[in-house]
Amino acid sequence: MNLLTLRNKVYQEPAIPRIPEKFILGSIAEIEERYELVTTNHHGTSGWDSFLAWKIDDPDFIKWAQPYFDFDLTEHKRTFTYQAMMPEVTKHKDVHRKYVYNYILDAGGDEVDTVFFDDVTEDANELFRFRIPTHKWNRLHVKTPHEVVGQTKRRLGITVCKVTKQP
Repeated sequence: MNLLTLRNKVYQEPAIPRIPEKFILGSIAEIEERYELVTTNHHGTSGWDSFLAWKIDDPDFIKWAQPYFDFDLTEHKRTFTYQAMMPEVTKHKDVHRKYVYNYILDAGGDEVDTVFFDDVTEDANELFRFRIPTHKWNRLHVKTPHEVVGQTKRRLGITVCKVTKQP
């Protein structure tokens, strides 16, 4: 696979509109009050709260979002979630999903990049680097090794994915 083809596989900006403001919660406290915590720390990082996800079960939000995806947003507890990630999540490949759609609410800093590599090892070669915009959908191939760099605080977003079985 040539680099341009691979680049287009690992990062896309699908034509999904901005999420209406009425559905967006702006703080972890608001999210915790409204939604069920469904996963923690699945990337194997240190600390119980390095990675958190809360299941979005608002029927109106689901009704708005569902037409943009070709799978049921209610089929799994991790299909449609708010996610918060601390800077210490390191280079990895996702286990339970192949592609993820992200809508970043807070990138976690001013110069935050998502970096893709040819391997998960310490000496892996960087393939691509993307500064993903906030309040715009992106689609990432998360079976390609990747990490987020430049974070100085918690990253917050809304994530949609088709959950696959564990390997």
